[in-house]
Amino acid sequence: MPWCVNPGDKVAEDLRGSELIAYRLSRRMQGAAIAVLLVIAAGAGFLVLRPNNANGLKGDPEISSQAKRGNRLYHPTAAEWATLTVEPVVNRVFRSEHVTEGKISIDEDRSTPIFSPYAGRVVRLFAKPGDVVQVGQPLFMVEAADMVQAQNDFIAASTALNKARSALNLAQIIDKRQRDLYEGKAVPLKEVQNARAALDAAENDVRSCEVALEATRNRLRIFGKADREIDAFQEKGQIDPGTLIHAPIAGTIVQRKIGPGQYVNSGSSDPVFVIG
Repeated sequence: MPWCVNPGDKVAEDLRGSELIAYRLSRRMQGAAIAVLLVIAAGAGFLVLRPNNANGLKGDPEISSQAKRGNRLYHPTAAEWATLTVEPVVNRVFRSEHVTEGKISIDEDRSTPIFSPYAGRVVRLFAKPGDVVQVGQPLFMVEAADMVQAQNDFIAASTALNKARSALNLAQIIDKRQRDLYEGKAVPLKEVQNARAALDAAENDVRSCEVALEATRNRLRIFGKADREIDAFQEKGQIDPGTLIHAPIAGTIVQRKIGPGQYVNSGSSDPVFVIG
């Protein structure tokens, strides 16, 4: 059976006194243990945060950085102070950004590739990538064999026209003289008719030569020669193999794939210029 003690007994009072003493001793031991733990923690913190080691040398940068992080302190450098600015707090709308890959290109509907219409050697360049050009502005010059042939044909047509006009003038003089002689009954009618036929043939030759000369002139215009250049060439008769290639539209030079001295072919699939 359990052991029971009356509250008034002396034994009960002794038991209560001993329990109180044991309780007080346990509280003191807990306080001492907490004090010992605090001392150990303080010593460890001193070892970590001290700037110099036992030999008087500088501490490890990693330990210093850890100490700074532990203290939640940051010391900016001189360069960081120079870039630091202070601004008032304002409300701003933040835009969402998406990082992706892409390629910058031109609008194919608003760009024109420029091909060399003639085969030859590039002698001069008048535009480079990034330049803004206008309609009709020269891009480059090429020495083309087709241009030499066109100028030669123009000279031949011009010479033929001069000969035809000279023959026409002679035919007109003969026709007038034969008609005068026929009126004076000095020559028969047959001579007058022959002179008239020669005159008609001379007029036809002049018209044919004029058409041929205009055709060669148009060919030079297609090659990029202006009318004033053609007239000067007709007067001097000096062949110039250089052919200017002009810009068909206004825009910006976005590509150039030729250089001085390079040979280009007509009808090539790769453009020499691209205007966008």
